[in-house]
Amino acid sequence: FLSVSGWTCRDDCKYVCMWFTVGLYLQEGHRVPQFHGKWPFSRFLFIQEPASAVASLLNGLASLVMLCRYRASVPASSPMYHTCMAFAWVGSLAGLCTPFSEPRIPSIPTDGLLETSISLL
Repeated sequence: FLSVSGWTCRDDCKYVCMWFTVGLYLQEGHRVPQFHGKWPFSRFLFIQEPASAVASLLNGLASLVMLCRYRASVPASSPMYHTCMAFAWVGSLAGLCTPFSEPRIPSIPTDGLLETSISLL
């Protein structure tokens, strides 16, 4: 199950140990710490941060819908039309690639697409 998603045994061990540690912190009445700069999130299927992935997907879809509306209502000869189109495509691509970079599926090169899209924004 995990090997299909790109999670190694070591990654899974880190994830299980993180939640064990969180349980110990809570049991002793301490605040939950960040692990490697991130707050602990529950993994759902292959995705470690499902709420973030869903929000990014919805953002990408909203950008795509607005891109289609813009193309339908603004003539291509308008000033800044191509700039707005390029910006909208990059934003849509970033939003749509983010959820697929979470599962760590090695066959999909979404990390590179995501980093490129974000750097272009």
